Amino acid sequence: MYFFCILKTLEETVTCLKKCKRDTEKKLKEASIESEQITANLEEAHHWFKSKFDSLQRELAKNRQQRIPGEQGYEEEESPMKLPSQACLKRWETKQHLKFIARKYLS
Repeated sequence: MYFFCILKTLEETVTCLKKCKRDTEKKLKEASIESEQITANLEEAHHWFKSKFDSLQRELAKNRQQRIPGEQGYEEEESPMKLPSQACLKRWETKQHLKFIARKYLS
């Protein structure tokens, strides 16, 4: 009788642990999907901001080229420099791409 009670308790424990495992796996999968959606949204926003930034940079360069010497506000400028933010942006893009690849590889 004692052995039967222990066996029943162990079976209940195993059943409970299996249920906990299923629930945990389900929550982990949901969190993973949510994380992927957030990543996709961030990447989309990043591309939009980068596109907007690049567009403004082109417009600025175009406006600088259209200035005529002798006009008010005209200053002699050297060749356009690459802004430090562009280098940071490129590193960030690379880092995000590598994270994305790693996530896909581990899935």
